Amino acid sequence: MQWTIQMLIQVVRWLKHTPIILVGDGGFACDELAWRCLKLKICLITGLKMNTHLYDFPSQAEPGKRGRKKTKGTKLFSFREMIEIPNLKWKEITVEGYAKKKEKAKIHLKR
Repeated sequence: MQWTIQMLIQVVRWLKHTPIILVGDGGFACDELAWRCLKLKICLITGLKMNTHLYDFPSQAEPGKRGRKKTKGTKLFSFREMIEIPNLKWKEITVEGYAKKKEKAKIHLKR
């Protein structure tokens, strides 16, 4: 993953004002890469399982507080719960996968 992050840093330097979208398979679904993409203002598109546990970023550690720093924040909605939220703008699309197999997917429109 370090090579991917290093490549992204270099590409952002070369293309300062160009929006970048990184598309990868489930191997790119790691917190280190997602965090770096957020910092570099890169859109990361990767696959996650429906039962993936998502958490907010950890809160800042209080100065002088002893012990291990928090690694995750509060638990967020699961994908199954998000699909049921009526005021989110979901659109159902058909995508073509391996061997031209057609699958239905729901995407969230940020508009």
